[in-house]
Amino acid sequence: MENMEPGLIQRRMFEDARNYVRNSGQFKSAQDLAELFRLDLVDLRSRLEARKNRGEIFSIDDGDSGELFPVFGFDQTRDLRPYEAMSQLLEILANIGSKRSIASWFIGLNSYLDDQCPKDLLCENPEWVIEAARDQGRECAHG
Repeated sequence: MENMEPGLIQRRMFEDARNYVRNSGQFKSAQDLAELFRLDLVDLRSRLEARKNRGEIFSIDDGDSGELFPVFGFDQTRDLRPYEAMSQLLEILANIGSKRSIASWFIGLNSYLDDQCPKDLLCENPEWVIEAARDQGRECAHG
């Protein structure tokens, strides 16, 4: 890779990140969510849009698959509502880059969380995940 031009390296890194998120299985379309949780698609789309506008959840545009939502961001025991910590996490993580960067942060191993994924701790230990997000924000602020 050292002989590659910088633009090509950046494009390859972006494509690798896109594939990592896409292949994780952690992001689904509204239609997939409706089928998975046996919900009305029209109602679910409306709820997702409202929650996204309120900053309670996020989505990524996958191009081929359209808009995808993080399955791990929803509390399946509460009528598929986003976990309460999600809005605070999204506010903290807003400065780390694109929605795809945020998606990668949630599904990637995190040294602050003892090499666990933030998505896996949202339900049981949201405060720890929030502290990890703050730590990530400090890293981004200092370069």
